[in-house]
Amino acid sequence: MSAKQTTGFIDSACSFYRHTLLGQVEGIKSKLDPISVLAVIALLKYKESLTLLGFKGYLVTTEPPSDYDYGVNIQGIVRRVFCEGREDLDIIPLAIKKGADWFQPEKEGNEPYKELFNAAYAGLTSLQESYEQKKSGVTVSAITEWQKMIRTKIDVEVVEHPEEDLDETTQKVKALWSLAEIREVNSLLAQMRERQGETSPNEEIKCPDQIARLEFLLQHKGKGLQIIYEG
Repeated sequence: MSAKQTTGFIDSACSFYRHTLLGQVEGIKSKLDPISVLAVIALLKYKESLTLLGFKGYLVTTEPPSDYDYGVNIQGIVRRVFCEGREDLDIIPLAIKKGADWFQPEKEGNEPYKELFNAAYAGLTSLQESYEQKKSGVTVSAITEWQKMIRTKIDVEVVEHPEEDLDETTQKVKALWSLAEIREVNSLLAQMRERQGETSPNEEIKCPDQIARLEFLLQHKGKGLQIIYEG
């Protein structure tokens, strides 16, 4: 089999795994709403080590580390075989940029957005530690750059920009989360922070109810996003 044929076979297998087995939506990275992505990233701080990001339908989810069966790490093999890499995490800088452009967390009065960006910053530290432990091909330095990106977006001097002209579908995606719901997300994350304290999630997860509530909200928004795109 030639190199070109091998690459084609791997691409086809990868596509089958993502879209048929996992139900991943074609072009999902550009369709995801930034608030959901930032909230899932923030959630990583309260999950056990080696928890990664995964895709399911119109959702970005947390993917727990799999157990070793017969001495084999199933999660690692599946993710490695089916093309996990830096490109899978492109949703992160996309969400940071889109979220900052849409909601301007640096502006006075937009503190709920800034609070969520700060929570995502902490979640990225947990994600970076997971990839360091996995010794993954994913460049951990890229995650540091995304953290710098968050700092730049929320700490920059406020400059008024003309409002972006969004099409009808994008406007619906932007309005998917109400400000009250974002405040609830921040409240849940604050409760997680208080309950978890200094205890590592590897020892004990002390905020399961808050995690379950946030994951329920994210699933609900995933269904809402599906309705926007598919009707």
